[in-house]
Amino acid sequence: MGLKQSSYVIGWLVSTYLRGIIVSLIFLIPCIIFNAFKGIPIPELIGFYLLYFFASLHQCYMFSTLFDSAKTGADVTTIIQSLASCLYFLNFVEYVNENSWVICLLSLFPQACIQFTFMS
Repeated sequence: MGLKQSSYVIGWLVSTYLRGIIVSLIFLIPCIIFNAFKGIPIPELIGFYLLYFFASLHQCYMFSTLFDSAKTGADVTTIIQSLASCLYFLNFVEYVNENSWVICLLSLFPQACIQFTFMS
């Protein structure tokens, strides 16, 4: 007895989305109130943040399927997402800006995509 696999996965996704949206609101509401992101329209800011959240969440799920242990998948995901946050600095290298293949490779990381969007 127990849940079917599809019910379990749907429940896991829905609860993760709800928790992520709650955390996003906890972060975004004070930022919007105190105008932390000057010059960026609020709907655009919320859109970028939610895109980042969904992309990052699904990247975590992708990495968790590659490992037998959930803890190992979580550890690797943490390391990859931390390193990918540093890809922002590659935007200042001329070779990266001129080569579209490098941009396509960096676009595999949601952190780099959002950071490149704010830089353009």
